Amino acid sequence: MTLATRSKPTSGLPTFHIRHLTEAEIEAVVLSAGGQRAHPDADKRKLRGADFVLGSNVIELKILEDEGLDKPERQQKLAKLFREKFPSRPTIVLDRGILDLQGQRSYDRILEGPIKTAVSSARQQLQQSRKELNSTGAVLWVINNGYSSLSHDAVLELVAKRTRNDTSDIDAVIVSGAYFFSDTFDSFFLWPIDCVPINLDKPFEHFDALKQAWDAFAMERMNALMRDPVTAKDTKGPVVDLSFCLDGVTYVMPTPPIGSASDFFANGRPRINTTGITTSPQVATVFAGLNLTEWRNFNKRHPSAVSPSYADWNAMEDEARASSDLKPFVTPDLVSDYARDQGVAYDDAARQLSHMPDYQGRFEVSLDEEDGQRVETFAYPGDSLMSLQAILDAIENGVDGWLARDSAQAA
Repeated sequence: MTLATRSKPTSGLPTFHIRHLTEAEIEAVVLSAGGQRAHPDADKRKLRGADFVLGSNVIELKILEDEGLDKPERQQKLAKLFREKFPSRPTIVLDRGILDLQGQRSYDRILEGPIKTAVSSARQQLQQSRKELNSTGAVLWVINNGYSSLSHDAVLELVAKRTRNDTSDIDAVIVSGAYFFSDTFDSFFLWPIDCVPINLDKPFEHFDALKQAWDAFAMERMNALMRDPVTAKDTKGPVVDLSFCLDGVTYVMPTPPIGSASDFFANGRPRINTTGITTSPQVATVFAGLNLTEWRNFNKRHPSAVSPSYADWNAMEDEARASSDLKPFVTPDLVSDYARDQGVAYDDAARQLSHMPDYQGRFEVSLDEEDGQRVETFAYPGDSLMSLQAILDAIENGVDGWLARDSAQAA
């Protein structure tokens, strides 16, 4: 079994952990709201029934303990769904929002497996207890303990949709959980609980009392955490990015946004680097966009740096352009760009650039007479201007990777 990879903080700072919610704790919440166990002798019964009674409603509790993205079958289905949309990408973000409506329906069906199972099981248990206890309402309560790749809102939507589609024996659904988010500086603990009516003729009238009891329980839990941080094995850390690899492609389920801007990270919260790289990778392919006159001048002074013919040079450009459709292909023309920006003639732009102090030593222009035409030899920029020698080295060593080299070669 191939588990999804959890990204790990790189700061080295200690972080909080929170204990998983237990059925015993939820029972205490129900009792505090005025409810009780539906079947005190549940361990001796042959028939499976609901867990609790609150007012005239029976309540079945279902806890999602496992991370759904750990299942190889689910990984394969998600990979197939997104790979069809992005066949060439080495890394794909599993973002539901970039799919069309049909793709979103497929996405939901893939991820809702544990929820569908919970709804099916709860339906039968609620039916049984409703008959025995003469209760008028049936409520499914789902707690997200471990399915961290699904946000609270996503679980709520899937539970409500699955219940509406699969049964008429459940009148309302409740979804709650304990979520911990951290950017290594700020920490946020969320304890949401929401109720969605399914049968509008049978509203769950005791939800406010249950929510009040839940909020009190959450406060007790947080106070205990501050007094004595837990270290037991049945705990979970902050919600993090999950990823898995199939056939050389990495699929990433990103952490949901925390929801408010950071007062500490001025440029936004940093994402955890799980790539292992320590330097910025090459982001573009840069090729000298030489016209025929410029190529002749290069060939005249540095025949080993360019191709034997201008046709070969154009063929090299086509080959470089086709090398990757995932990176920008840049053919900068410094003099033309400067002339356009300053509103001056091409020859004037070449002269001005050659005499600008900031460009001395990094830029070279030679004006020669060749067949009665002035020709210019100049360097091409990456994110800063490259020296003439730098561009010649780049041409000689290959057209790929200029941006990665220019900062080291310029000056």
